[in-house]
Amino acid sequence: MRLLDIVRKLQGMPREDARAFCMKLFKPFGIVEEHYATGVNLVMRKKGTSDKQVIIASHYDAFPGCRGANDDFSAVAVLYGIAQSLWKKKPKHNLTLCIFDEEEQHCIGSRAFVAQHGVQDIKAVIDLELVGMGDVFGLWPVTKETALTRTLTSLLKKKKNSFETIGEIPWFWADYLPFKEAGVDSVCITLVPKEDIKDMRKFLSQRKYLLPIKIALGLVKVPKFFENYHTKRDTADKLSENSLQLAKDIVIDAINALQK
Repeated sequence: MRLLDIVRKLQGMPREDARAFCMKLFKPFGIVEEHYATGVNLVMRKKGTSDKQVIIASHYDAFPGCRGANDDFSAVAVLYGIAQSLWKKKPKHNLTLCIFDEEEQHCIGSRAFVAQHGVQDIKAVIDLELVGMGDVFGLWPVTKETALTRTLTSLLKKKKNSFETIGEIPWFWADYLPFKEAGVDSVCITLVPKEDIKDMRKFLSQRKYLLPIKIALGLVKVPKFFENYHTKRDTADKLSENSLQLAKDIVIDAINALQK
């Protein structure tokens, strides 16, 4: 099954239907439901030989009124590709794939996961957000070099993939946040079209409260990347199998590098 076909099937599904679809899709990998007060996280665990774990995350809820193809069913599809590639192999560190609930409500699901399990055994968290279009990797928020960012940038340079490291983005959050707040080495990966990079740099450098004014005055251009973000136009026909495979391959390489 192509990864883009998974996105096509998931797009527009109500939250409960998306959860049921994921439970069936990921059944071969031992997916389980973890209930908390307001939702249900979906978790797969591959036992390793050490007491450390590496977490790869996505989410299955969508912004109200949004079809959710890139945000974040693209990442769910990439997780499926990762599971297909790695589940028959014995890792050194435990590998945990998480499909969180209620990310759009300021990461309620991932916060519940951290509260339930703690973070003392987590070596790294790679969170996938909007990875279905483009060919430039955005790593965020990166305010200083860490073992994880060093691993990822080294791999991207070696594979000759274009990438940008981005600092704190005050208008956005993702499921890396509860882990980062707890002191875990965490990063979010997003894919962006190359032609949008210049506009993205300027857009992301603006102060939160001045941005709407500058957009209204025509001083800042909204990147095309955001035209469909959190709208009903976020559909699979705008995404690319190549982008999904690109994200899958670099995360698999990162997982293998983190096992050392």
